Amino acid sequence: MAKAKFDFAKKTTTPKVTQTEANATDINLSVASTLVQKENNAWNLETKLIPRHKIKVNPKNKAPMTNIPSLMDSILRFGLQQPLAVIYSSQQDEYIIETGHRRALAIDNLISKFKDWEGDEADPDYIYYKDNVMPYEKGYPCTIKEKLNDSINYEISGETAEELDSLPEEILMSEIRILITNNEVRSESDPENQAYKQYEVTRLAQLYDSINRRRKRKDKIKVNETIADKMGISPRQVIKYKNVETLIPELQEAFRKNDITLTEADSFHGLSEEVQHIIVNMLESGVKLKADEAKKLQAEKEALQAEKESLQEIIKEKTNSLTSQKLELLKLKTEYDETKSKISEEIDRLREEQSEKEAKLREQLINEAKESGRAELEKEWEDKINSLKTSYQQKEKLLKEKLQNADTQLQEKEKNVSTISSELQKLKEDKAKSKTDIDIIKADTELKTAYENALTSLSKFNEALKKYSVYLPTPYMSKNDIDQYIKTLTNKITS
Repeated sequence: MAKAKFDFAKKTTTPKVTQTEANATDINLSVASTLVQKENNAWNLETKLIPRHKIKVNPKNKAPMTNIPSLMDSILRFGLQQPLAVIYSSQQDEYIIETGHRRALAIDNLISKFKDWEGDEADPDYIYYKDNVMPYEKGYPCTIKEKLNDSINYEISGETAEELDSLPEEILMSEIRILITNNEVRSESDPENQAYKQYEVTRLAQLYDSINRRRKRKDKIKVNETIADKMGISPRQVIKYKNVETLIPELQEAFRKNDITLTEADSFHGLSEEVQHIIVNMLESGVKLKADEAKKLQAEKEALQAEKESLQEIIKEKTNSLTSQKLELLKLKTEYDETKSKISEEIDRLREEQSEKEAKLREQLINEAKESGRAELEKEWEDKINSLKTSYQQKEKLLKEKLQNADTQLQEKEKNVSTISSELQKLKEDKAKSKTDIDIIKADTELKTAYENALTSLSKFNEALKKYSVYLPTPYMSKNDIDQYIKTLTNKITS
């Protein structure tokens, strides 16, 4: 249904003073009341004059209050064309503005300026005021959209899904009407439009989602399509605005300040926080990344991340292997020390045993030789002694070989541990070095951007130089001089 347009006060085209101020006020109040009744019939809603002190600003209205002076001028000359839309809260016994905040502020300013007028009563603006605004000193025309019972506190504003779901649906629908109406009256050329529209879209999505959570499947709202229809944009744009909400706070702020466009902000959606921070740093240094450059940066970052993860896995395996090898080495050292000690004790025991047996054999030899008087027995016993020595030497040799094998095994284990330690150290150094790779990518991107900007500037300079060279004195610079100059500059930049 199209909105009805009408005057709440008598329209005037030329300033005229035909009555006293009191009579003019009475007549205009009568006209306003009549038109209020007509509006009531047209909208099938209750519309009446409400004292200003009973009308409250809506805390849910976040729209910037722009173009108030031009609105004041319009109301002053042509009267109020549309009443304020309000909700009556019986709990606070007050009327909360749903739509019409700018109109209310414009009337506030006009009454503040002209109510205690001490200037010339023939002033055209004052005459307009008496005809078109003075009736509202008694009350502002308001259409009552909803009447809330005592149990509902309208001013509660849900921020989380849980808080929103706890609010009555009429409260959510009221905020939806505020957002949609603000969008209808706001100028697209408003520099704050992009930021506020993003707020409107995301807030509408929250409100519609909350309503859907309490409805049956067949009654659910198609959120993106509904917002697109109400806001006059495409469903794809709705998704783009919602994606802005997923960016890091610094990029959201850059969007609100118009440092990046909606398309650019949407292209950064899904990038890692680290890459987004790089984009912010580059914006602060005057370098603006394109969408494909940001995606390339993300791909390179992911490749680096995969390489780091693979390296980390290798480091983990090497660390585990090193730990295991060190434990084995420690065990081997303990066993080696025990073996060495036992072998040393065994060798000492064998040598002592050998000496004792050798001494006994010599004693026996001497005794037998004396008793028998046979000198040849000396050689026979000498052979026995040598045989005893050989036997013990063989035992000692075996023990020493066992000790040597244990020593060799220990050295090999120590070498293995040292090798793994070196490999692990190298891997850690590679990992530490790879942390700077993303800075290299960033520097490379900045360099490419600077290079492209330099070529663009050079191209513009070339065109300008050729264009204006015709006005320069002939000896100043010939065409060949210009071409040579451009070639030299290009070579300097590309080198």
